Amino acid sequence: MSNLVLNHDHVVPVGVEASDGPVTRLAFYVTSRGRSLFVWHHHAAQERQQDHAVLICAPAGHEQVHSHRSLRHLADQLAGVGFRVVRFDFLGAGDSADFVESASPYADWLANIQDVLGWMKRHLKSKRVSLMGLRLGATLAMQAAAEVEIENMVLWQPIVRGRAYARELKALSMIGVAAPRASPPAAGLEAAGFVYSNGLLDELGQVDLLKISPRCARALILSRDDVASDLGLFNHFQANLVEVEHGPLPGYADMLAEPHFTQIPHQAIAATMNWLRRTDGSDSDRLHRIEGTAEDSNAEPRSALMAPGVCERAVTISKTPRLFGILSEPVQHADLPVVILSNAGAAYRAGPGRLYVMLSRRLATLGFCCLRLDLAGLGDSVSVDEKRENDSYPATAFRDIDLAIKFVQHNLGVRRVVVMGLCSGAYVAFQSAGQVTDPALIEAILVNPLTFFWKDGMKIEDSSSKHHSDFLYYKSAALQPRNWLKLLRGQTSIGIGGAVKLVARQLGFRKPRVDATGGTDKPHALGHPAVDDLNGDLERVEAKSRHLACFFSRSDPGWSLMTYQAGRMVNRLCAAGRLSVDFIEDADHTFSQQHAREEFLNAVARHLTKRYVGRE
Repeated sequence: MSNLVLNHDHVVPVGVEASDGPVTRLAFYVTSRGRSLFVWHHHAAQERQQDHAVLICAPAGHEQVHSHRSLRHLADQLAGVGFRVVRFDFLGAGDSADFVESASPYADWLANIQDVLGWMKRHLKSKRVSLMGLRLGATLAMQAAAEVEIENMVLWQPIVRGRAYARELKALSMIGVAAPRASPPAAGLEAAGFVYSNGLLDELGQVDLLKISPRCARALILSRDDVASDLGLFNHFQANLVEVEHGPLPGYADMLAEPHFTQIPHQAIAATMNWLRRTDGSDSDRLHRIEGTAEDSNAEPRSALMAPGVCERAVTISKTPRLFGILSEPVQHADLPVVILSNAGAAYRAGPGRLYVMLSRRLATLGFCCLRLDLAGLGDSVSVDEKRENDSYPATAFRDIDLAIKFVQHNLGVRRVVVMGLCSGAYVAFQSAGQVTDPALIEAILVNPLTFFWKDGMKIEDSSSKHHSDFLYYKSAALQPRNWLKLLRGQTSIGIGGAVKLVARQLGFRKPRVDATGGTDKPHALGHPAVDDLNGDLERVEAKSRHLACFFSRSDPGWSLMTYQAGRMVNRLCAAGRLSVDFIEDADHTFSQQHAREEFLNAVARHLTKRYVGRE
């Protein structure tokens, strides 16, 4: 399969199939406040385009990561019926540039919307422009619309009062924080893996949409259907003589679930699409000659300086299958391996808490090129079949890694590649090290793996890590005299007989048995292993002379699972210098606390620098 030749100055369109026909998606950068915003433009063939552009504003923090899939579907479906759709990452979010020290981050986000609208006005030249947003993105959209007249506005569960949202973030910051050293950042609070500065919280406290006079002809307010609707904003639009509609629709909670549990809110998307089409008038009115063309976005820069000495660019890795990624690279290239990051769970390439963005840019400052890859069916590596997307453990992952390895060799001229990933990405990195034959792959870095074996149809609850964690828990409980004393005194609901059966069942956990036909040198195509055989998998990695590096949160089950299933082999590889292990203290599975993230980033940087640069 041939790879596309990388071109710094040209955008290679990424084609997808939307519900009403082919859609092209173009990735590029737009400058705002002197920094680069990552932007997508979705459009149909020119003869099918309407003279109507739509800008989608994403929410903030973890809601941006979780909603990425649904907002991409929204953009594709709107483009499929002729709208010219733009979505983007705010500063400090997704693939856009990081925040610099700013006294007004919220004001920066408002400026981001204005600057993207300015780009749309200059290049798309649509006579109609509509704004839509989700959660804080909806709030920002309405505030931005107060400065410029907008045709239509779609507000999806908007945050009406910023003070209430700040309280929500405060409550969220207290959930699940069990690490002994976990403490709020000195300059703000941390919620679900994202830091909110005091300056931003102060600005949020001043936000009240009921004090803003909207400048739009029509508005649609979408709310969730599982809680009572607040009609205050609806009444406010009516008081300002804006034609407004309101509808509670299903799907909101599922859209913002953990990435691997997300569901597309098809009913809400259809309602939005139909409302926008209805407000446009007849087809003969809206399908007239369009001055701007898709080529205007095709000419936009596809690379941008993200930090001193660090450049990023959007790359199309393969057209069949469709594979997309972001390449972080030092301005001055060094003869160092390229690091390929495989998705963590079903989160798109930015990673949970934007961890992959931080890691890739940190490594680029040290001289390493780093590719944030979306596996097929995840992020912006779009699958034409929705049923085959959002799989955290796709059987095609190893094919995608193989294609990415060939891509960086062909386009960057590198001879060495390291594959790395968190959670399911660790599994992909590990199995790639045992399966991919390309000698350019020299190391796999595993971060908090939850399993070393997978097969289609499995759930993480079925994996060895879940059973092993249960085993360790019940083993510990069974050795506590006070628990048996409660049983003897009749202070439990299950009784002595029930306790004996429960402990016997849970302590019946055993290492997986290897099928006699599953020898370590059995040839097989790229895909999930045929049998659960960690020893055999490690032997395959060793036979290919590849190094393994593991980074574990101290409380995560990965290390215990690895040593339980293949203790002797693990010890042998460690003694031979073929396996290195680092532990991050007081960290959860995704390093959602700032101190744990920093320790993890520093540990990975030390490892790669020591191994490939030869200095600390």
